[in-house]
Amino acid sequence: MPTPKAPDRGPLARTLSAAGRARRLPRASWGALARVLPMLLVVRIALWALPYRTVVRLFEPSAGGAASADKVPPQQASALLRTVAWAGRTLLADRPCLTQAIAGRWLLARKGYPSTLRLGVRRDEDGIGAHAWLEVDGRIVLGGGDSSVVYSPFRPARRRDEVQDALAAEER
Repeated sequence: MPTPKAPDRGPLARTLSAAGRARRLPRASWGALARVLPMLLVVRIALWALPYRTVVRLFEPSAGGAASADKVPPQQASALLRTVAWAGRTLLADRPCLTQAIAGRWLLARKGYPSTLRLGVRRDEDGIGAHAWLEVDGRIVLGGGDSSVVYSPFRPARRRDEVQDALAAEER
């Protein structure tokens, strides 16, 4: 016999539960959480209110980013991504992957790590599913290590100026 689904406790109960779990985090994680939470909320609101392309452009890491000398140690970058994943799962009950990936990409760039936002799709007995994840140097760092296997990745979108440059080169 299938187990009954737990009733939805409502947004206030989920928020209070998340606050209780956040209090139990090590104090060292609170600084990262203070940087991550506002970013996740701003990205989530932007995705709700604006078209996807606009949101991606708004949160496009600057071309310069942090200088490689300003790069934080990989352990700090990993801790930041763990905080993004935890906060996204805990606070964004439904479909947190795109919000996490956009916020994580912007936060990583500020720490000196360029990353690639990837989107993929899969089809199964439940229909079609989509997923977003983040890669650094071709390695998945946020969104599940098997994302590129389970989901068929879309090709990375080319920026308009790159497309125009490619077309101009073909005309020569």
